[in-house]
Amino acid sequence: MKTLLLLLLLSSASFSQVPRSALPYGAKADEKLTITVHPGVELLSIIQYLAGHAGPGASPYRTAVRAHFASFRDHPAVLFLFNSDARFGYDLPELGWCFDHPLDPKSFTIPDSTYWLNNFSRSELTRYLTLCMDFAQKSQFASFYRSHQADYDRWGQAYRRQVDSAGVVQQLESFFHQPTASRWYICLDPLNSAGAHAIMTKTLAPTYGQYIVYQQGYWNRQARPTIDPIFEADVYNLVWHEGSHVYTNPIQQAYRTQIDSLRYLMPASELLSRQNITDWAHFVDESLVRAIATALSRAYRSPQQAQQRLMSEQRSGFVYTDQLARLILEDYIHTTTYSSFAAYFPLLLRKWARLKPEVTN
Repeated sequence: MKTLLLLLLLSSASFSQVPRSALPYGAKADEKLTITVHPGVELLSIIQYLAGHAGPGASPYRTAVRAHFASFRDHPAVLFLFNSDARFGYDLPELGWCFDHPLDPKSFTIPDSTYWLNNFSRSELTRYLTLCMDFAQKSQFASFYRSHQADYDRWGQAYRRQVDSAGVVQQLESFFHQPTASRWYICLDPLNSAGAHAIMTKTLAPTYGQYIVYQQGYWNRQARPTIDPIFEADVYNLVWHEGSHVYTNPIQQAYRTQIDSLRYLMPASELLSRQNITDWAHFVDESLVRAIATALSRAYRSPQQAQQRLMSEQRSGFVYTDQLARLILEDYIHTTTYSSFAAYFPLLLRKWARLKPEVTN
């Protein structure tokens, strides 16, 4: 099969160009994959770090951040977060995608669709981002960012090598048998020691809605002030999980009525609530891609690695993952009956209706 989506993405091959106005910071029109430190995200990460949020692992970069920005710990943007009672975590810096010019922000757009309006009022978000722009100017953030561009490039190149060498892209394309026009943008976040997550550009920054954006944190138990950050890529989760969202979202829309009729299968789970997964549509969306990733792990990775993948999903409250993955393997991956996952999906739904949740301790 001619590679159409993520193979082009991960090998940075050329493809039809998009308007430059639709390119996020650092992206090139002839690339499917961008890996860099997004200045808007980094600006807000620095402010959040100064506000006392649980800090990142030690590194020369963290030392440089302290040296440059320590005198701005009393800036109103920092104090806004320090005094806020709103719930937020390491995801909050994704608001940096709202800036029109993230390296030297002068304006921003807060779309009505953004999730953050559930945590803050519009006036609060407006005030915060306005203060962040003032922080950027007074702290000479752009100068600091440019002085570390070589670091960002080095980290991005190392991360790209991990993604290119994993060999998971062809498997994902072979699984779905269909193309997509989406592009990928990996935000390396050296001040984020909590983990990684997808940034939903369609609701946060619709101009860049064709991009799958993934914020990748840095964590290392052996971190030292003299050791350069190394961003460990879980490329299997990145490609198989996040990539599957792109393929399955339109399929779910096409079968929305059938999916909604199964809402009685929604489990009551505190584990899910902690992840803000409180409705059936969201649960199906996540369950589906996690089952696909587990099925692919069973097909292409060792039994031990596949079991680790499954246990991770079950501990997160996804009680149908094992059964769905088995069905996908038996009815789809190990057969040639269906020309695409979209053609197979109605059968998976019918069988899902008969499943019982598997609760593990």
